[in-house]
Amino acid sequence: MPKDGNDDERLGKTMPQIEKTDDLPSIANLIRFFECMTPAMMEITKNSLAVNLSESLAESGEQHCI
Repeated sequence: MPKDGNDDERLGKTMPQIEKTDDLPSIANLIRFFECMTPAMMEITKNSLAVNLSESLAESGEQHCI
């Protein structure tokens, strides 16, 4: 098939559009929220994994430094 530059239309693919400009502040706030929460969540996960590993090693009787 020849390429005519209208592949998206021909294939029925369109980019999702934001319906209302009122949605933009909400979207921006969600992005900020997840940017701020990601490092905190990673730290919590890291600490949780370290505690779980320590408890697991203590139960098995092995001595390892973490």
